[in-house]
Amino acid sequence: MKFHGIASVLAKRSLLVSGLTFACAIVAIRHEAHADADDLTVRIIPPERLTAGDHTEVVVEVSARATQAQPLILTPTSEGDAIEVVRGRFLRSDATVALPDDGMLRFRVPIVAQSSGTSVFRVRVTSYVCTTRCRAVDADSFVVLRAIPRTP
Repeated sequence: MKFHGIASVLAKRSLLVSGLTFACAIVAIRHEAHADADDLTVRIIPPERLTAGDHTEVVVEVSARATQAQPLILTPTSEGDAIEVVRGRFLRSDATVALPDDGMLRFRVPIVAQSSGTSVFRVRVTSYVCTTRCRAVDADSFVVLRAIPRTP
């Protein structure tokens, strides 16, 4: 398809604008993903040993320096029959401050090893970063927990 005169100029301009819009959208998406990773990070510290029938806890450390003044919610879940999460929601006020200067929060998530086997323990943390506008930031992490059979 070949354009002549003004149609050619308009077609080229339209393609250029479309290309720039697409390029800007890609940069914005990458920036948001990078910002989420910097604003909120999660580290799970599983129990050293887990035996069927144990009532214990998983420690979750959240680095939330950029979101210190904003609401924060931590949602733990488990996949599989071996582990049961006792409490399903935690707020910022439920955390102990591990390192006050770093904005590191420590949550103690109670679990029960229902039976021997393997389960996936997941956490999702949501908070907000506010400058002129607020935006939600999320972080996810998981660890595989293995409960060994109880020996008599």
